[in-house]
Amino acid sequence: MKYIFSFIFLCVIFHCIQANEDRKQILKNMNRSALTLRNIVKAKEAKMRKLQNTQEPDFTVNTLPADIPPNTNTTKEAEALPEVPKVAPVSTEETNSTSAQSKFKVKKFHGFRQQSRRVQFGLFTSFLDKEIVRTIVMRILVTYGSSRLRNLPMKTKAPGASIPTICEIKDKSLEGNVGTGENVDYDCTGEAPEGAGEITNAVIDTNAPMYVGNEETPVSDISFSSDSNVGNIADAKQAAIVLNKTTASAGDNKLTLSGYATPIEEARENIKNGSTYDMKFYDVSTDRMKTVPCTVTDFPDVVGESIPCTLECDTASNPIETYVGNLTQASIDVQKKMYLTVNPDLSSQDASKLLTPSSGRTFYRKDSSGLSGGAIAGIVIACVVVLAAASIAAIMLRKPTPPVDNTTVVGLKTVENI
Repeated sequence: MKYIFSFIFLCVIFHCIQANEDRKQILKNMNRSALTLRNIVKAKEAKMRKLQNTQEPDFTVNTLPADIPPNTNTTKEAEALPEVPKVAPVSTEETNSTSAQSKFKVKKFHGFRQQSRRVQFGLFTSFLDKEIVRTIVMRILVTYGSSRLRNLPMKTKAPGASIPTICEIKDKSLEGNVGTGENVDYDCTGEAPEGAGEITNAVIDTNAPMYVGNEETPVSDISFSSDSNVGNIADAKQAAIVLNKTTASAGDNKLTLSGYATPIEEARENIKNGSTYDMKFYDVSTDRMKTVPCTVTDFPDVVGESIPCTLECDTASNPIETYVGNLTQASIDVQKKMYLTVNPDLSSQDASKLLTPSSGRTFYRKDSSGLSGGAIAGIVIACVVVLAAASIAAIMLRKPTPPVDNTTVVGLKTVENI
């Protein structure tokens, strides 16, 4: 009897061992099934991503075919690429007068750079009697090279795309203010299509509207400055500097501007104490821009968010008449290197104050109906000249009188008559 219980006990132990092995096998099978299911899901997701990447986005003008092998030597695929379509170029204003400025104007593209597919550039705008917005959205039509086509002949047409760019205001404290024409700087960012190489040309896509805040505006209704670099944004690589809180004073043959240069890194790298730059100002007397030499007379090496900077402009040979409010149109444009513009300090100066550096000549006038002292002096001098000329003419034209015979005939008596 005792062996029967031992046998039953061994059977129970064997059954438990077998059940444990079956459980392990079941768990192993479940893990294998879960892994297989996960691999199936991953493969499906990868396939969907590949399908989405190969599909052409709605804003793409033309993209590279996905089946072109790298380093190909054939030209059929390249010749089949559609050429970047032509878009109507934007127009730039012909006058710089304040009265001709629109409420929103694109003044200058600057600092264009590209990192892989990421495109970045700066944008100076101005708002006149209009609320300054936080964001500006526009599309730019870019033309680029591609590593896939680098071995093809030079006649190959470069592909391109219309990419959206979002511009964020740099100085957030300006958002919501009513603009007075000051220069407002934005940082713009976009992304080129996958496979895009170096961007060689970039222009505004005039087929799409521009969004200034929440306002949709056709590009044809936007005012672009004549020196905005809108012809090829990819060439606008200058560092941008703003002379903020600028005060101005006009003296004898001299216009002095004193402000704070920002951002500090760009200012230190490009502005040199004692250097002379050609600076453009809007002249109200001629309704056009005038260029005069301006010398940096004070640019100290200080630490801070901005650097004090003073410019003295020589107006002896090219006098300027301008208002303080028009200083927002003043600029220094050193191609491929630096662009400097001015924001006057209107809290300490009247925007309508007229700046008239002396030309070296002073005229006085009592009233609009009388003659000035200079005019009277001119009349007197003219009269003297006329009298002198008349006297000389009279002397030259007078006829000479015949000579007088002073010989006296006296009768002499002869000796015989005596």
